[in-house]
Amino acid sequence: MKGWALGFAVATVIGVIFAAQWVLTGARGEPVAWTYALAWVLPEWWLWAGLAPLVFALGRRWPITRAGSIPAHLVAAAVLAVAHALAFALVTWRLPWAAISYLPLDRLMSNLVIKKSLGNLVVYAGLLGGYALYRRLRERDLHAARLEGQLARAQLQALRMQLHPHFLFNALNALSELIHRDPCAADRMVSRLGDLLRSTLESDGQEEVPLARELDVLERYLDVERLRFPDRLSVHVDVAPDCLRAAVPNFILQPLVENAVRHGIAARPGAGRIEVRAAREDGWLRLVVRDDGPGLRGDPSPGVGLGSSIARVEQLAGRLELRDLDGRGLEVGLMLPFKESHEQAADADRR
Repeated sequence: MKGWALGFAVATVIGVIFAAQWVLTGARGEPVAWTYALAWVLPEWWLWAGLAPLVFALGRRWPITRAGSIPAHLVAAAVLAVAHALAFALVTWRLPWAAISYLPLDRLMSNLVIKKSLGNLVVYAGLLGGYALYRRLRERDLHAARLEGQLARAQLQALRMQLHPHFLFNALNALSELIHRDPCAADRMVSRLGDLLRSTLESDGQEEVPLARELDVLERYLDVERLRFPDRLSVHVDVAPDCLRAAVPNFILQPLVENAVRHGIAARPGAGRIEVRAAREDGWLRLVVRDDGPGLRGDPSPGVGLGSSIARVEQLAGRLELRDLDGRGLEVGLMLPFKESHEQAADADRR
């Protein structure tokens, strides 16, 4: 409906321009009234507004860039040029503004076909060329959008490929330390680590997952870390129910919590606490990971895991901010455009 309205609006503007030219120049030295000029010119262009969708359909059927399409358009242009002239004759015949009611209809039709056909051929060519240019520009924009999307996905995949080996190396390093200290705990850790790796492989290739699934992966990771720090690690998760189905980057929370464990818990002799929160704020999803460790300690440079997370978030039009709590810990705030995941989060109602 909007297309039709736009077409008739453009036709009206063109008609007014031609009518103004007629009024300013007159006809055979005689002045022409605005009402008379508009009454003659507007129906002619409105008819073309009605025929334009047919011209566009012919342009889709026979693109002018395709070999062999020119003969088809020559025939179509000739038919529509004559059809437009005949329709214009029927519209104008015996109407008050025309002042040609004395002419027989067949004579009026033949006169208008002769006078209007050449101009109608030009209008057909203009509509066809304009449509071809529009399609070319649209295809170029779509192609550019596809390339941009492919580039973004490739960059995200590269960042994930950088992140996963880093996580696996840290997990195996922790396992090797635990084997000598507590073999039974090391055995349980192998089992938990296997569950964690299985869950990450199941979602491999997905750029976004529901927050509920991401929290499940995080819980499996924390099961591994609790074996390393049985009496020192306390984790509190506070997630608003309406956020569980929110789409988040796959494997985004684990490196943030791992950074908190490594720098906020492992780097100190006593017990520590990590908080994970999620809430919806004005069309955004806000994720917060906070620890009560020593903070940045004058070193603002992120590690591999945190650096990859920052780059991934920036690729997805979000932002990640670090806030040093003056020796009382570090807070990592993640803001993402809020949108629900298309995937059904099976355990969203359970949480």
